[in-house]
Amino acid sequence: MKGFAIIFIMLHNFLHINGFSKENETVFYLERTQMFFQNVLNQPLNVIGDVLSFIGWVGVPVFVFLSGYGLERKYHKSDGINTRSYIKHSYLKLFWLLLPAASFYFAWSILVDSNLLKALNNFVLLTMLNNFVHNMVPFHPGVYWYFGLTFQLYLLFLLLRKLDNIRLLMWGGICIVIQMITNPTWFEEQVILDLLKNNFVGWLPFFVTGMIIGRKGFDLNKGLCWLLMIVSFALVVFMNVNYYLWLFIPFASILMFYCMAKIATTSESLFKKIIVWVGTNSAFIFVSHPIARTLIMQFSISVNVAVLVLIYVVIALLLSIGYRMVNKKLLSIAN
Repeated sequence: MKGFAIIFIMLHNFLHINGFSKENETVFYLERTQMFFQNVLNQPLNVIGDVLSFIGWVGVPVFVFLSGYGLERKYHKSDGINTRSYIKHSYLKLFWLLLPAASFYFAWSILVDSNLLKALNNFVLLTMLNNFVHNMVPFHPGVYWYFGLTFQLYLLFLLLRKLDNIRLLMWGGICIVIQMITNPTWFEEQVILDLLKNNFVGWLPFFVTGMIIGRKGFDLNKGLCWLLMIVSFALVVFMNVNYYLWLFIPFASILMFYCMAKIATTSESLFKKIIVWVGTNSAFIFVSHPIARTLIMQFSISVNVAVLVLIYVVIALLLSIGYRMVNKKLLSIAN
C-alpha cells in the first residue's frame, strides 16, 4: 500500500504544477471538479496525467491509515508506554528525516530565490508546528506539511490507544461533523477548512480506522479485490462532485490501495518486488521527491511531458537512495 500510495503522491505533486487538473485536497472547489471532467472530455490523450494530478493526493490518507495501523500493531500488546521516551523518539525520527531536506531548501532559498524569510521558514518546519500557523508561516515546499500532521497523530495515539473501538469511531465521527459544519457554502474562503485539513481534525477518522483494523484484522480474496478496486476508484473520482461526499473519499482510497496491494502481492513477480521496494523506501522518496521537482523546474527541461515525468521519477528515486544513506549516517552520529 505504501508503494502505490507514494507513487500517486509523487506524480500528483509534479503534475498538478505542470498544467494538469488541480486537486481538491485540503479545500473543496466544485469548479476544479468541473474543470477536471472538461479536461478529460476535451483532451483524452492527457487523461492519465489529469487523473493522477486530480486524485493523486489520496495517497496521503493511506499513509495516515497505515500510521494508525502500524502504531496499534506495535503497541497493542504493550501494557504501557514510556511517554517521555515515546515522544522523544517520535519527534527525533521525524526531525532527522526532515533535516537534510530543510537544510537544502534553506540554502536554495538564499542562493537561488534570494528570500531570507522563506529560508527561515525551513527551520520552523523542524519544530513540527507549522501546521497551526501555515497561513502566516507557509511551508516550503508545501508537501512537508505532512510531518507536522504525523507528529500530532503520534501524540494523539497516546490518548487514543486506551479507548475501545466504539469511542475511537465516535471521535472520528466528531471530526467529520466538524468538517461538515465548516463547509464552503457557509465559509466561502475555506480558511477554517484548510486549517482543519492541515491538522489532525481533518485526518483523525482515517487514523482511528487504521487503529481498529490493526486490532481486528481485515482480509479480502483476490477476486473480490478486482471488483472493489474498480468500484473504489470510481468513487474516488466521482465523490468530488459534492462536498459532503468528498469528505469520505479517503475511506474509498484506503480500500482502493488495499485492493491494489492485495492483487500485486498474490504472486511473486518483478512488479511486486519493485512495489515492495518503493514502499519500504517511501519515507525517503516522500522527503526527497520535492527536491527532484525543484531541480527539474529550475532547469526547465524542454521535452515531452511523459519523458519529463520519467526523468523526474528516476531522479527522485536516485535521490531517495542517497537520502536514505544520509539519514542512516545522521542517526548513527546522533546515537
